[in-house]
Amino acid sequence: MRLALLVEYNGSKYHGFQYQKNVASIQGTIEEAIFNLTGEPTRIKGAGRTDTGAHAMGQVVAFDANVAYSPQEFTRALNSYLPQDIVIKETAKTNIFFDPRRDAIKRWYKFKILNNPIRSPLFGDYTYNFKGDLDIESMRIAGNMLEGTRDFAPFSGALSKGSMSTIRNMFEVTVHKESDLVEFDFVANAFLPQQVRRMAGTLIDVGSGKLMLEEFYKLANSNTLGAYNKVLDAKALYLMNVEYAIPIFEIQNNFGVWEKALIEANTI
Repeated sequence: MRLALLVEYNGSKYHGFQYQKNVASIQGTIEEAIFNLTGEPTRIKGAGRTDTGAHAMGQVVAFDANVAYSPQEFTRALNSYLPQDIVIKETAKTNIFFDPRRDAIKRWYKFKILNNPIRSPLFGDYTYNFKGDLDIESMRIAGNMLEGTRDFAPFSGALSKGSMSTIRNMFEVTVHKESDLVEFDFVANAFLPQQVRRMAGTLIDVGSGKLMLEEFYKLANSNTLGAYNKVLDAKALYLMNVEYAIPIFEIQNNFGVWEKALIEANTI
């Protein structure tokens, strides 16, 4: 049968999601845990290949296995083989044709900014620290310009295939600020390599006055691959959720706990 896993992880110690020989990856670590539990070598597929250091609250992976466990038992058993920075939140049985990447209709990424002139020892490893003032309204206007079906080549890194389309459907871009925490939320059907981190960089440039809205508009509509080449650190990037036409998992992610803790810690 094919199983789907809802996965949360702290990516700080990993070289991204995708398996790489001789370095730690999320995929390799989960595959090793599955082997230790079932005795079966397997290759999992993920909904998104998060970058080195990036995190996830709602990554989805799938694989085929011959196991006698119920989904609930499988979750508990597999977690006993995983390190503390990776956890399976839920296991679900799917049809044999389910593909977590190809079947996804929406992906939600969040980029977190600590907008404070003083660095944070507690949250510095999980946010991008910007010390200057940010014009939130200008960033919201710029974010709105990115919504819709458009060519996101200006915000893309190198493509694995030269013929790959750079057209994506951006359903929503939001900018939210509470206390010292500024969050960018990007929801699209799919993303290009480094796209979120490059878009976050342009929004910060707009908010800081480094890039005027007119200049941002020209850049965003230039259709030039990699036109914006500033790539922010993946430690501030989170894959929050992957949506499918038919829901797979029963639990609802509580995405507000971490943010609330960060806000409260910075106001003490």
